[in-house]
Amino acid sequence: LEEHRVSDDRSPADRMREKIDLAEFNKLKKRKTFFEIVGQDIIRAVQSIPPPKSLPPDKLIFKKKNEPEQMTLLWSDSQIGQLVDQKESGGLGSYSVDIFLERLEFLKLSLKKIFEIHLDNTPYPVFNIFFLGDIIEGSTIFPGQERQTDLHAVKQVIFAVDKIAEFVAWVAALYPWKVRCYGVVGNHGRIGKKGEQSPLNNLDYVVLHYCREKLREYKNVEFHISDSWFMIVEKMGWRFLLVHGDD
Repeated sequence: LEEHRVSDDRSPADRMREKIDLAEFNKLKKRKTFFEIVGQDIIRAVQSIPPPKSLPPDKLIFKKKNEPEQMTLLWSDSQIGQLVDQKESGGLGSYSVDIFLERLEFLKLSLKKIFEIHLDNTPYPVFNIFFLGDIIEGSTIFPGQERQTDLHAVKQVIFAVDKIAEFVAWVAALYPWKVRCYGVVGNHGRIGKKGEQSPLNNLDYVVLHYCREKLREYKNVEFHISDSWFMIVEKMGWRFLLVHGDD
């Protein structure tokens, strides 16, 4: 003890602070933690909550047949005859008659899946096709356009009539429904510069009329071709504006 007293060179103030800290520490040791004070009470309160009431089991109801509806396909900007070289576009994209045919086959495969899903429970007495213009690429819309086509304008028309009529016939034979085609012209089928002639002096207009003639024997196929640059079609109480957008 004497040695400790001799070696303790702290000031009286430091020794007093040490005593106070030791006293406070001893007090804290005697106190309960927050969890000891309230934790067990919270656990007991939660455990006393009654379990949720068991609700009667619910289930999905699949009706065999829903109310009849109509399907609609939008056909726009197929621009048959356009040629986009992948190298010239810097790898951004390419297009040609062959790519159009590939996309048409993909469309048919996709539609078949959609038909099989929906027609299993919902009758569709009508399948609509809205042709919204630029069916073909044309050849005189901008300078140098001929360089970016793989078919001349007349061959574009012949090819488009053949493939579109074939597609509509496929849809018409797939299900016992009425296939109704509605069409407006775009700007790429235009003859002459914009505003020079009637909007209907247009190769899209020719394609639509020849498709109608080619499918005349199909009793469940109708064509409604606008004699204006736009068309309003009413379906199931809703009106739709068909317009290409170059107006």
